[in-house]
Amino acid sequence: MREVYTEIRIQAPLSKVWSIVTDLEMYRDWNPFIVESHGTASLGEQLTCRPRVSKNRIATFHPKVTQLVPEQVFAWTGHVLMPGLADGVHIFEFKSPDPDQVLMIHRQEYSGILVPFLWKRIEKVATRGFTLMNEAVKKRAEESGA
Repeated sequence: MREVYTEIRIQAPLSKVWSIVTDLEMYRDWNPFIVESHGTASLGEQLTCRPRVSKNRIATFHPKVTQLVPEQVFAWTGHVLMPGLADGVHIFEFKSPDPDQVLMIHRQEYSGILVPFLWKRIEKVATRGFTLMNEAVKKRAEESGA
């Protein structure tokens, strides 16, 4: 297994950050990485996620929500083509050291027979995308009235 790990501190209430990340239909309005998403943050729900994987290419995945603990963990699991080739568990974890601050951990665990061969590309795209998304969540959460 390999992992891409990012985190960001956000000056906003946990409930606000949680609602931004779990409102998948609104990703199209603010998310520079997952530019379109459909479905609901419900355990077992099949989602459609369309991340920007390069300047001119948007991929489409249909992961399933596999973990959901309100205001703590939101995760989905998917794969490329078929299970076992390149699988991923996309995880958001939330920690709130005080009422107006959130540490959002945004990571993905990768496994499958193709991952070692594609790792440099996966790591580069995911790290860049997660960082852009984290910054956009922070900006949206810290804006008044968002």
